[in-house]
Amino acid sequence: MGTWRYNAAFIELQLGNIQKALALYEEIDKNQWKDEEEILRQVYEFNSSILEAQPNNIESRFILGLLKYKKSNNAPEALEHLQTVIQLARDKKNYDLLVAEARACVAEMEQLMHLT
Repeated sequence: MGTWRYNAAFIELQLGNIQKALALYEEIDKNQWKDEEEILRQVYEFNSSILEAQPNNIESRFILGLLKYKKSNNAPEALEHLQTVIQLARDKKNYDLLVAEARACVAEMEQLMHLT
């Protein structure tokens, strides 16, 4: 049931429709679906394989960071991915919304981890 949302969010992000992708990721964050652990495992595996070939892939880093934070509660790993997104995309105008979301997540995680 939730698989299509993950797929749609990935596609929108790849197409540069960041606002639509973020809305889908917000919906993903607020819901839980049957077999979601398996879906997440596949999403993590797929995006990690992209990063093996393209370590600076902003979209895959964002997906891993966001989902590891919001869905898997893995703040240390999420923090690493999202800080890299900010570093790679901060001067790219078409990534403004993505960088803003990454910064918001990083600020939340730092506060939760008492890093600030």
